[in-house]
Amino acid sequence: QRRNVLILGAGAGTEVSNALVHNVDSVVAVELHPDVVRIATGGRTGSRADGQTGGGQTGRRAGGLLGHGKVEWIVGDARSYVARTSRRFDLITLGATGGMGTAAAGVHSLGEDFLHTVDAYVNYLDHLTPDGVLAITHWLTIPLRENVRVILTAAAALHRASPETAAEGLFVMRSWATVTVLAKPSGFSAEDIDMLAAWSRVHGFDVDWYTGLDQPIGEFHLLEEPVPFEAAAAGTAGGDAAADFAAGYPFAVHPVSDARPYPHHFLRPSSVGAFLTSSRGTWLPFAEWGYIALVATLIQSIALAASLTIVPVALRARRAQSAFSLRLAGYFGAIGLAYLAAEIAAIQQLSLLLGHPIYAVAAVLAVFLICSGFGSLWSDRVAVHHGAVVLGATALLLLIHATVLLRLAHVFQSFPLPIRALAGMIEVAPVAFLMGLPFPLGLRTLAREDTTRTAWAWATNGFASVVAAPLAALIALEMGSPALFLVAAICYSLAGWIQHAAAGAVLQKSTI
Repeated sequence: QRRNVLILGAGAGTEVSNALVHNVDSVVAVELHPDVVRIATGGRTGSRADGQTGGGQTGRRAGGLLGHGKVEWIVGDARSYVARTSRRFDLITLGATGGMGTAAAGVHSLGEDFLHTVDAYVNYLDHLTPDGVLAITHWLTIPLRENVRVILTAAAALHRASPETAAEGLFVMRSWATVTVLAKPSGFSAEDIDMLAAWSRVHGFDVDWYTGLDQPIGEFHLLEEPVPFEAAAAGTAGGDAAADFAAGYPFAVHPVSDARPYPHHFLRPSSVGAFLTSSRGTWLPFAEWGYIALVATLIQSIALAASLTIVPVALRARRAQSAFSLRLAGYFGAIGLAYLAAEIAAIQQLSLLLGHPIYAVAAVLAVFLICSGFGSLWSDRVAVHHGAVVLGATALLLLIHATVLLRLAHVFQSFPLPIRALAGMIEVAPVAFLMGLPFPLGLRTLAREDTTRTAWAWATNGFASVVAAPLAALIALEMGSPALFLVAAICYSLAGWIQHAAAGAVLQKSTI
């Protein structure tokens, strides 16, 4: 008996149809892609300004089944809508997305997904009525990994939102193709459990978990191992039990946060062995193709960038009988890697703030290129012996960003899009300005008038910039975007040390 329903990632409207069939009073369907909404509603939706949507997004109502008068379509980011709205819902649901085959093959492992982090689930639980329920459905993948992470994530969110009733707030059911996890902050009563168990039996679902269940009720679709039951038992116990279960599982299934929003990435060293040693044809479910493609891209980038930038300059230097400078290569390679690492980290975190990756890419690229361009222009006014100070200040700002930028995204998430965009650009503009200074300062101190050394500067910086893109993506995948800011800060610190030594040599030579 859910009267008011919020559907996040409504897609083509399957969950909207379910809600209408069950005769709910109202449905709010949030979908990021306007064309999908247009298709779902038959193109007959009208739009109106909606104070809750903000940021140029619209609420839509119209005729037709999915454009029923009970349904309000919101075109925009689900996390942003939840942060803005003050409404409470009896049911918040996230349905299975994509195709079942793509979920099994792991092609989404590189995709940032802020809808299925612990922070997201806590926000959803906070917008439920006192008796409300959060429902998350995912495709069943064998070997089990995504479903296990959803169970552990929902349990972790319950422990954060309502620690007193977290143990009684989880219910897991399974069909032949999907696993549904229900989270209820107030806890499921005995009557609730009886009703859900009866419904599952009638509709051919197996029950994997509720508090007090000794073993899963597998009447229809059997698993070799009761993994969902074990995951739910560990998750509801919380603390060390959940952490130990995740650490001992063959795949990486621990809950992820907004700092590392890759809930579809499961490859870990222990699963690589299973992937490589499996007999022909049975390895496919283990293949996390996105991760494998990223590693392959990194290897190809190193080979191509070296052959197209480093090798030509090395041949020229050999003909000119010019010695290779490790200090010069280290400086320009470090600032090239740092620039891209910081840029990619900012894009990821501003994707959450702005609610769309395209907005984040546009904002970050514009701010970084314009502000760092002005920084390069300003560099002529900076004495070479102050270069180390500039690089140190840049490293310090990046360390601050590692801890502050994501919090800024959470604070401003409820504001209209123009304010969010302005806040994000103001936040990254100062560090982008400073990041424009190191390259010209380095040319003045390390390359000076030597054309071969200048060629080495451009080559090593270009090589590092090319390799940095897949390398930064790999670091973000494994350690999160704050780690990228930390890597950038370390690289600028290293460059600052080299700059300090080089500036001292330049000053000594000018004095002589």
